Amino acid sequence: MKSYFVVDEGNSAQALVSEKGGHVISYIHDGEDVICLQRPKGPKLRGGIPICFPFFGSAPRAFSEISQHGWLRNEMLDCWKEKSNRLVFRGVNHGREGYPWELEYLIKTIIKPDELSLELEVYRLSDGIESGAPINPAFHPYFANLGAMTAIKRFT
Repeated sequence: MKSYFVVDEGNSAQALVSEKGGHVISYIHDGEDVICLQRPKGPKLRGGIPICFPFFGSAPRAFSEISQHGWLRNEMLDCWKEKSNRLVFRGVNHGREGYPWELEYLIKTIIKPDELSLELEVYRLSDGIESGAPINPAFHPYFANLGAMTAIKRFT
């Protein structure tokens, strides 16, 4: 599995992004881990910023054979465009059992000074199916605790 570094122009931020699902594995800004480093926890990976697609959480009942958070986070993608501060991964779903729609998806990771931007573009391919392709995607960041947690007393 291959990973790619993207860095901002001033080298104050960097991200490590995997071709598996286009996950941001690590994001460091000014020397601080902003998200928890992706790592195995039991049989699953935890941490980073995985992309849940086609559904976040459990799939609707009509698509119950699709695992929680969908398939994209486990799919090997092609690095389509690469620059020092930008990556674009591309994947295609040519239909699968229980989800016959053909879709192309582009996952963009962009770093600018003081900014990490993640974008997901989904395009419907010519699949001959009349109905719309149901999706409910989400980015699922695991943020690091960058300071002490405090509770605020509520006065009534």
